Parts: sequence; C-alpha cells; structure tokens
Amino acid sequence: MSDISPFPQLGAWLEDAKKTDKTDVLVVCVSTCSKDLKPSSRMLVLAGYGEDGIKFFADSDSRKAKELAENPFASAVLYFRALSQQIRMEGKVESLPQSRVEAYFKSLPRDKQITALMDTRGQQFPSFEHVLEARKDTEKKYKDVTELPVPQNMAGYLLVPTLLEFHQGRPDWLSDCTRYEKQLDGSWCKKIVSQ
Repeated sequence: MSDISPFPQLGAWLEDAKKTDKTDVLVVCVSTCSKDLKPSSRMLVLAGYGEDGIKFFADSDSRKAKELAENPFASAVLYFRALSQQIRMEGKVESLPQSRVEAYFKSLPRDKQITALMDTRGQQFPSFEHVLEARKDTEKKYKDVTELPVPQNMAGYLLVPTLLEFHQGRPDWLSDCTRYEKQLDGSWCKKIVSQ
C-alpha cells in the first residue's frame, strides 16, 4: 500500500491558519443534502481533525442533523483568506460516541455551554431581544450549578474524507490544486489538477 496521505498537509495548513489568524478557533463550511436533493451549507466550528477526518458538533434537532440522518454524506470547505488557501473535502459522516460529545462540551467556556443548553434552538422569535431573554432565562436556571449538564440534543460528527483538495491561490487566479482521492484498497492517489 502506498504511503501517500493527505493528512500531513491537512495538519500543516490548519496549524499555519491558526498562527496567521491568531485564533484557536477555525470554522468550516459544511454542506449537506436532504433526501429530496436540496443542499444546505452552514459555517461550524472545526472541533478537531486527525488521520480519521474532521470533527464538528451540531444540535441533533437541527436541519443539518436531520439531513445527515437521511443522507450521511457531506462536503466541507475551509478557507484561509490571508494565506490564499482553501481545503475542500467530500466523504461520509459518522456519529461520534457520546463520550466525545461530553468531552467537547466540558472543554467549552461556560458562556458557550449556556448557549448550547438553551432549549429554544430552531424556534422563531419576534426579535433578537426575545432570544437574548431566553438566554438570560437559561443562565438563571443554571446559575447555582457548578458543572453544567451535557445537552441531550448535542451531537458530534466525524467527516471521513474520500477526497481532499488543497488549493493555493495565486494573483493570476490560477489555483495550484493538489487532489487526494481514496482508492478501494484504502490507499490515496495524489494528482495535480488544473483549476
């Protein structure tokens, strides 16, 4: 089996992006498609990455979660404007075990835990002030609780890529694109693609 792998390049580009943006948080655009073939995209926090793929979390009652239940395939794009780079991937999405969901929730700052605990996700409000009031109600509910409970509707996902593309932009708009495609035997094929 070939030792070609996209994951060293994925790790290097993500670490460079963190340093360049001076941030610990990277966001990824995750696109899903419903069973009636209507696509939707959403920017999510990139919660982790490794040789198995990228991790993200969502509300299990959200449109994204429902679409993944119907069609467990997705694509994702990470864009780093300052570096003129983007990473595009496609693959199957798997659910993360509850232990990973709990660990992620516990790693969040309390204000983000409170937001995750709001039981108003997806509801419609007459104004954003009403949403802020609902958040205040959640804060009051848990003000005397030291360790907040993991929301029952928090779900974790792993996008296991079968295709990754690394695009390095240039001033002339000719993208330097390296594509990795997973083969049936589990190895990766690397190609330079004109974009």
